This record gives sequence, structure tokens and C-alpha cells, in this order.
Amino acid sequence: MDATVAVPDKSAPKMRRGGPFNDPFFGNLFDTTQMIEKQVTLKSEDEEIEVRPLPTEGRPEGFSGAVGEFQFDSAQIPGDWKTGEPQQITSQLSGSGNFALMKAPTLTPADGWKSYPGKDQFRAHEETSFSGSKIFQFNAVPRKGGDQDASLAFSYFDPNAGAYKTITSPEQKIRVTGEDMAAEEPAATPAAKEPEKKKTDELVAQRRNPSPASTLIPLVSRQAFGEMLGTSAGLCLLGAALAVVRRRRHDPLRTAKAALAKDTREALDQAGAARDGAAFFSAGRLAIQRQLGALWNQPPQAITSSEVRARLGEESPVVRFFHEADVLEYSRGGSGEVLPQWRSLLDEALASLTPSTR
Repeated sequence: MDATVAVPDKSAPKMRRGGPFNDPFFGNLFDTTQMIEKQVTLKSEDEEIEVRPLPTEGRPEGFSGAVGEFQFDSAQIPGDWKTGEPQQITSQLSGSGNFALMKAPTLTPADGWKSYPGKDQFRAHEETSFSGSKIFQFNAVPRKGGDQDASLAFSYFDPNAGAYKTITSPEQKIRVTGEDMAAEEPAATPAAKEPEKKKTDELVAQRRNPSPASTLIPLVSRQAFGEMLGTSAGLCLLGAALAVVRRRRHDPLRTAKAALAKDTREALDQAGAARDGAAFFSAGRLAIQRQLGALWNQPPQAITSSEVRARLGEESPVVRFFHEADVLEYSRGGSGEVLPQWRSLLDEALASLTPSTR
């Protein structure tokens, strides 16, 4: 236990005394020693204690765990009742013990009543709350009609006597009108349902006893296996084809190339209809430059005739198309009818521009 005590202050200077009063007899009377407070912990000597469990022999059915000594102070039970209709009962017990484990007393006879949980209130008689009183209030319903004797019963364990005790309140005469209520029977436990057989179990059972003829035919030789395999392969091919079509349809590069090819064809057709050779070679040159730019990874406008000649060689149809374009531009002034051989040369040049071209 922690405590605060007063002890002499040894660090304070001592006063010198002389004369006739410098005698042990007057020491306490004229002692001027200064005192200071000090926190200390007080501890008693250890002692062994024995904790014994509550006995199971002789334990009453209504025992709720109360240990100590208790008695009834009052019990208020209404005198007039009707079967099936609840009324409030009030009682008070007092004594010493563990009031926290005390439960409400029960009505007797127990088979004639049905009680419901209520409320309680504890009043301590001293600081440790070891002794006091507790008031219980709860509702109850009578099961049987007629004139009866009713009382309250409370069970506890008396540590001094080392035995269980049951105390009862004074019996009261009550009158209950109405017919007797049917006794409550414990709810019957539903019988466990037999699990339903699943179709898979039936299939398994059928497979366990196959016909002798079916077991001799290899699985790969059965017609159903071939049909299933063919269907699976067809579905796989169909899925792959749909995936390719979907990728091509949504490929931005492919879309851009298609748009450029369309523009090139329109420009070439317009040049042919207008009999404009210069416009034809200009559109053809641009188409070839775009194709080479994609292959060589450089801007189309940066590709010149000299670079094409150096990388593809003099015999390349691309070089020959560029040469014809230069000849037409410098000799005829950029005008003239589009000749069939020019169209053939352009088709040959575009066809030669494959991914293997360097």
C-alpha cells in the first residue's frame, strides 16, 4: 500500500542549545527538527490462503452463484391474477456477500409460473459494498387457475456453514382466474434430412458399371470423341480469325495506310482524267516516298532521288520511276498525257517496296 509519512529532514542544519534546558527530559518539548513528507510503500507479510471451488454436491437447481449470508426483507406478490396475463413482483434481499452474482429469486411452485427477466438495484451498507441490500423487480405469468399459495425462493452458498441454503419468503394466498395454460414442451429437434442424391452421383454410379462393350472401345476411336475434337478445333480457329479481324479493324496504323492509299488512288485518277502527267508523277512520287519512309523510319519528304539510287540501285523500278519523273519535269514542262507504261512502272515500283527492302 502506498502512503505519505513525515520524516526528519537530515539535510537541515541543527540548532545548538545550551543552558539548563539542554537535557534529554526537555528534548521533545523544545525539539525544532524540521520534518519533510516522503512517499513510502507499506507491505505486510505474505500469508498463504486457500481458495476452494464451490461444491457440486447438494447444489440447488436455482443457485445462481451468490456466496454469503442473505435474508428476505420483503416480497410483494399481487393477490389476484389471470392466467396468461403478466404482473410485476417486487422483492428485497439483504445481507453480506457477493451481490454482483445475485439473481432474482424464483416463484414457487416453479411449474406453475413463467417468469421474465427484470431489473435490480443494489444499495451498499458500507464502503466495501460487501454488505447491503438488493431490490428485484420482474414480471411473471401464472400457468394454472384457482386458489394457490405462492412464495419466492432464493439459494446461496454459506461459506461459514460450508453448505448451500435456500430461503423462502412467507407464503401468500393468491387467486388465479382463467383456464390452465398448456405446458410448454421442449422443441423437438428436427430429424436430420438425408442428403439428396445429386445428378452427378447418378452419373458416377452409371460410370462405375459400364457395359462390357463400351469399355473395350478406345476413347480416341469413339465417334463422340472425334466430333467433340472437331468442334473444339473449329471454335478455336473461329476465335482466332475473329481476333485477327478485330485487330486489323482497329489497328490505327493500318487505318492510316488505307487512308493514304485512297488519297493516292484518287490523285492518280484525277491526274489521268485531266491528262496531267506532272500531277501523276507527283502523286506517284509521294506514294513511293511514304512507303519508303515507313520502311526506312524517316520522314517521306526527306527521301531524295540520289538516296533512293544509292540504296536501291539503278535497276530498281523505284529509281526508274523517279528518273521518268525528272525527265518529264525538265523536258516537257510538267504537262502531257499519262502513258500506260508509266502506270505499269508505278505499280511495279510500289510492289517492289516490301519489308525486306533496305
